[in-house]
Amino acid sequence: QEHSMELKRVLRANPTDLNKVKQALVDSMDVKPKGHDFDLTEQPVIFRHMSVTGG
Repeated sequence: QEHSMELKRVLRANPTDLNKVKQALVDSMDVKPKGHDFDLTEQPVIFRHMSVTGG
């Protein structure tokens, strides 16, 4: 995924180094998009209740 970062690798490589884990979290925020582009005028393609989806 283009807006993702593999934090599991950092956690496994540095399980006791809290500073490296914190830095990885801070660095991951730079990859996160600033916002979302929702078009609220579009109609939903699939209509189903959340209980069917699993939520």
